Amino acid sequence: MIFKFLKFSIETIFIVLKDERNQVLTLNVWVEQSWHDERIRWDPIEFGNISKLTVGKKYLWTPDIVLYNNARDFSRGFVDTNLHILNNGYTQWAPPAKVYSICKLDVRYFPFDDQFCLLEFENSKQNKEMALNGIE
Repeated sequence: MIFKFLKFSIETIFIVLKDERNQVLTLNVWVEQSWHDERIRWDPIEFGNISKLTVGKKYLWTPDIVLYNNARDFSRGFVDTNLHILNNGYTQWAPPAKVYSICKLDVRYFPFDDQFCLLEFENSKQNKEMALNGIE
């Protein structure tokens, strides 16, 4: 197995819109992902003591994670931001994204209500070798 683990977490930047009529929650988020790629390793001593690289997304594998309960087109994915790689293969990627989640809102007790919206992410390629491990 090439990848030892994949860690995944979401950090909400702010709530853009809560659309009660259409039952959609719009959020701006950071999608923090990290994994260990055994194919990427180097000895910093052999490369001028460089122990960390920043690389464009188009040059490396990135997880195919999508919002399963997406209220919009799945093709609108994460922003193409750079990845940060350590010499031991540890890779971090934290692209910003705007997510549109289907969210059943119950506003009968407004303004004294509490809302709970579950964001369901999954591997779009259904690769059984890759499992998502959420970070709380």
